[in-house]
Amino acid sequence: MQATINSNAVKNHEKHMGQDMCVFISNFGVTEYDAKDAFVVKHDYKISFYKMTKVKKYDEFSGPVYRFDFKSFTDLLQEKKDFIIAYDLIGDITSCVNIESMEEAKGKQKRFIRIEMQDTMGNKIQNVTLWGAYANQLDDYLGDRSALGHVVLII
Repeated sequence: MQATINSNAVKNHEKHMGQDMCVFISNFGVTEYDAKDAFVVKHDYKISFYKMTKVKKYDEFSGPVYRFDFKSFTDLLQEKKDFIIAYDLIGDITSCVNIESMEEAKGKQKRFIRIEMQDTMGNKIQNVTLWGAYANQLDDYLGDRSALGHVVLII
């Protein structure tokens, strides 16, 4: 589910939140998620954080940490959308270019790598882009691309 935090409330919550953390949230809002804003997750609602929203670290979580929303290559290739939604894919890397960099708004360099993936039916998806640490991790793993063999990737 998508969550938004007003810029005035970020300082109240950022110290309690991080990647792979489980948190307990109270005093928040739930609003409809406008499809034109959907660019990462597909869900009808989003969570809105306010200054009064409370966030506490929760160490007792015992459910699955990751949830995958796999989409078949066929379905993804047939889908026509004006906006981008992130889906999970599993496939064989059939092509990979060298890692590249681009300049962000504040002059910082952001690294990315483009790959082509193929499913077991032979369907290919081109221009799959991994950014930042994910791009670096794949680039380090692949090393010399001349002797790749089969590399299966779940993203």
